[in-house]
Amino acid sequence: MAPRIDVCQRTCIIGEVPLPSRDRLDALTGQAFAFLRIAVPVLAFCAVPAVYNSSSMGDWPATVAEFLRTVALVGFGVFPLGAYFVVDGLHNLLRTRSAEHWPTTKGLVTASRVGDSYGGYGAFWHAPRVSYRYEVAGVPFEGDLIQTARLVCSSESDAAEVSARYPVSAEVTVRYDPRNPEFGILDLGRASARREIVVGLCAIVAPFVLGALITRLNSLGG
Repeated sequence: MAPRIDVCQRTCIIGEVPLPSRDRLDALTGQAFAFLRIAVPVLAFCAVPAVYNSSSMGDWPATVAEFLRTVALVGFGVFPLGAYFVVDGLHNLLRTRSAEHWPTTKGLVTASRVGDSYGGYGAFWHAPRVSYRYEVAGVPFEGDLIQTARLVCSSESDAAEVSARYPVSAEVTVRYDPRNPEFGILDLGRASARREIVVGLCAIVAPFVLGALITRLNSLGG
């Protein structure tokens, strides 16, 4: 059964946790993931030299040593990036599950465009920008979040496609945090969070697959 949410009462309950306790829990979760977004990629980065050194220092067969060297060389930049995507995706997925039970209200789109492009992780990213206004218990609010996390796209056409879903003057459904109504979203973003996790896992697995392939080809050639 979905948790009961009553935005008209200060003592409303989400599940069995009073709102003040829930606020502290959300704050601690956010702080934990903020730490993990830095710590996990750093650990992944530090693990690469250890793997590379073990290929020459350990008593490995030649093929295993070659495999470890290849994994370390390919994973030097890929492992930290993949680790970041996995942690960030898990955090976003956790937030979408919380937002799934938020109340909704009607809103009106006031602006819709593709924002400025910027570089990051060796590529250019494009951000759809949507602004909208809505009311909660007669109090007006303005929002610009599409999902619980900022949404960026790898191509300008993809960003334009997202913006086109929310044309100016269109009526939209806004989910808002009952504890902080000024925080509203238009879409849960569950698919984006899962996609980020998959991309991160693929980045982590890729060096092992490539290392096995290169080692196999070299053994056949030798």
